[in-house]
Amino acid sequence: MSLPEFIRGHHEEIIHEFAGFAKTLVPPGVEMTDAELRDHAKEMLTAVVEDMHLRQTPDEQNRKSQGRGSARTMEASGRLHAADRILHGYTFEAVLAEFRALRASVLRLYADSGVTDLRGVHRFNEAIDEALTESMHQFASETALLRAELDANAEENTSLVAEIRDRRAAEEKIKALFRQLVSTQDQERRRISRDIHDQIGQQMTALRMMLEGLHTSPDGDSSLRDQVGRARQLVEDIDRSLHFLTWELRPAGSLEHHGLTMALENLVSAWSERFGIAADFEGPKAEALRLPLDVATNLYGLVQEALHNIVKHAGAHRVGVLVQVRDQQAVVIVEDDGRGFDAAQVSAPSENHGLGLVSMRERANLCGGTLDIDTAPGGGTTIFVRIPLAAQAATPNV
Repeated sequence: MSLPEFIRGHHEEIIHEFAGFAKTLVPPGVEMTDAELRDHAKEMLTAVVEDMHLRQTPDEQNRKSQGRGSARTMEASGRLHAADRILHGYTFEAVLAEFRALRASVLRLYADSGVTDLRGVHRFNEAIDEALTESMHQFASETALLRAELDANAEENTSLVAEIRDRRAAEEKIKALFRQLVSTQDQERRRISRDIHDQIGQQMTALRMMLEGLHTSPDGDSSLRDQVGRARQLVEDIDRSLHFLTWELRPAGSLEHHGLTMALENLVSAWSERFGIAADFEGPKAEALRLPLDVATNLYGLVQEALHNIVKHAGAHRVGVLVQVRDQQAVVIVEDDGRGFDAAQVSAPSENHGLGLVSMRERANLCGGTLDIDTAPGGGTTIFVRIPLAAQAATPNV
């Protein structure tokens, strides 16, 4: 019996033996059914038999033994087999082992049959070698394409990483500049507050004493006393305004002594009284919210800026300020029933809006947090500030 006839007659037996070994070569995580493994072996054996029946000249036989056969049956079969295995994640060694296993299964079973067809065995080996060569060529070609793609991606990723690194460096510089700006601003506010208290405060006290003397003088007529009385009232109003201003400019003392919750409660109460806008405050007990002084100062300044914007732009009748601790975050909410605005139109600083919002957002960013705005024309405005508490744990708190 010739070897091609043996292969046809023992198809199932050969395929069964091959599939048992091929199953051990399937890459981890890849699913290939017995039917898929058997079909590939059947296709390969069919191609082998067809190639063995093709006539070939001595020159063709010599070229094939050197792995340089013409584009015939085994070349197409070998390339298709390699393409399928690459798709399933097989290694070069695994594909080579499959060809060895198929060759060994055929030759062992043929030898066990007791029949010898040396010419057939020679043609069979040529056909398997040609298929193996084409599979390796396909494998090398696909690998080269993949390597080129990976190199291109690596170059693109390197450029992207550099861009991200530069952007982060620029963001850190911006943060550092804004932090310096906030620090300078706070220092200037404290200086102005001291000047108002020490100089203008003393002058106001002297003026009040002079007016008091004029008001109680027995020599003045009633008309003059009335004017002096109105002047005294004006001085009292100015004094209260100056007191509010100096207190507003120097929150650090209040924060250090009373903590953020009480400092904000006092701020909201004084702001409401000063501008005649109803305002409610709700917050946790002081011990439930302890933050580093710089974080507390930034949050205080953020709420100050929000209230300033309400006075300047919102036309609100009622304001609410809420401070909560939830989900390992300090959450500050400032809402009003004012006219609202189109947030998309104030994403950049402008004459009427924007600069205050940028300052507020940067203050939140300095604390490692976020600021979100929910607003619409005619629908009021709500500002949400979220500061992660875990980032503040290693710093002394107030």
